[in-house]
Amino acid sequence: MKRDIGLMVGIKRHMQDILIELIQMRSETDKDKNELIDYIRGITEEIGLTIENTADSPSPVLLAHHGKEGNVVFVGHLDSHIPGDDWNYSQGQSMNGKIYGSGTIDMKGAVVSMLFAAQELVKRDIPFALSFTTDSESHMRGAEYLSKKSYLRKASSIVVGEPTDMNVGIAEKGVLDLTLSVHGKSAHGSTPYLGDNAIIKTIRMIRSIDNFKDEGDSPLLDKISVNVATITGGTRYNMVPSRCEVGVDIRYPPPYKSDEVYNMVKNHLTKMKKKFTLAKRFELPAISINTDSEHISKMMEIAKGSLMTVEYTTEAVRYYDVNNKIVLFGCGDNEMLYQPDEYVRLEDVIKAAEIYRKFAIAMYDFKKEKSS
Repeated sequence: MKRDIGLMVGIKRHMQDILIELIQMRSETDKDKNELIDYIRGITEEIGLTIENTADSPSPVLLAHHGKEGNVVFVGHLDSHIPGDDWNYSQGQSMNGKIYGSGTIDMKGAVVSMLFAAQELVKRDIPFALSFTTDSESHMRGAEYLSKKSYLRKASSIVVGEPTDMNVGIAEKGVLDLTLSVHGKSAHGSTPYLGDNAIIKTIRMIRSIDNFKDEGDSPLLDKISVNVATITGGTRYNMVPSRCEVGVDIRYPPPYKSDEVYNMVKNHLTKMKKKFTLAKRFELPAISINTDSEHISKMMEIAKGSLMTVEYTTEAVRYYDVNNKIVLFGCGDNEMLYQPDEYVRLEDVIKAAEIYRKFAIAMYDFKKEKSS
């Protein structure tokens, strides 16, 4: 018994050490990610995995596996957002069972869970793969690249380790990023009445778009969310601005399509009778997963959580068209995303590792039973 306790304490400390090291490696969008990939590659080689593919670039990826393709693939991303203001803890600080830092729940905690599950799966000779990217916080090109690989296409399930607070995610919102350009008329700052201030007009339109409401119904998520994210206007203090641009991030639930949402927003703004243009800058579809699927049933049975939908968008959207046997599952409360003092509980990281291990074994056993 004492040996078992000692072993668990050792594993717990090892997991904590790796997680802290990962957090302390800067991984924001503008940082070089090759150090992160090299670090993870070193761990996967120690575990005994075969490195299937790496891409050395500003957004490198890593695909590693044990055994033949066709079983579970665990998907994670190593990049994180830039820490905001008002933090009370340092990056990687440990206190009262919590590990603090940008990217702890999104999603370095789950990455560590996957690595420790991998170690146990190799010992049991259960086939699986790990798929790690470094640009999920931007345009997910790494996931798009990996979606062409047969390990992802033939997987019995793709587990995306985004924070679900140990519940089972079966739907996520789509993304529609828009640029709203509002037009005015320039004039000298001393005679503003001779111009038409585009910034003032924009402020009124921002109030309108911020009040935009979804008038439809969704079976999965109750509304479309609108975030006025950036604003740019004016060139000089002594000049009435003739143009102002606003970046708007819209998240919409299934069954909506991006064109449908775009038209709804445009029609809403047109009612203000002001001169503007609205341009799409980036879009990803909303997705939903069949809850009657075997992989969902298995995860529900093992995790003992609830079915849930997530407000954010994950790399699942890059894999969905080639393999829709996806499940969202990870440690951490998604309401902590991008929040000051983001943290993950070490006990949840350990628990997620055990659930990942059990899930891969269950899906492997199910596949064998089905083929026999």
